[in-house]
Amino acid sequence: MTTQGVEITVGNSMMSKVFTDTSTDGQWSGNVLTDSIAGQSLGILIPNATLTFAQAGYNSGAMSWRIQNAQTLRGSARGF
Repeated sequence: MTTQGVEITVGNSMMSKVFTDTSTDGQWSGNVLTDSIAGQSLGILIPNATLTFAQAGYNSGAMSWRIQNAQTLRGSARGF
């Protein structure tokens, strides 16, 4: 297992935010991305916002990502 830097930019036509984390290969839990400025999660920082784009970057190799509600665990977006 290795740990890599992860960055995802999400937003819409009016705004965008960058979220970062250090992610461990093969591990879903504990890899919560936080805002690069405020250190808050997506749902706290921009609740109920409609996101129209997400651009993810992984320092080494390939990755999959998902945006998930922390209370209900319902996924709202995912990609590779």
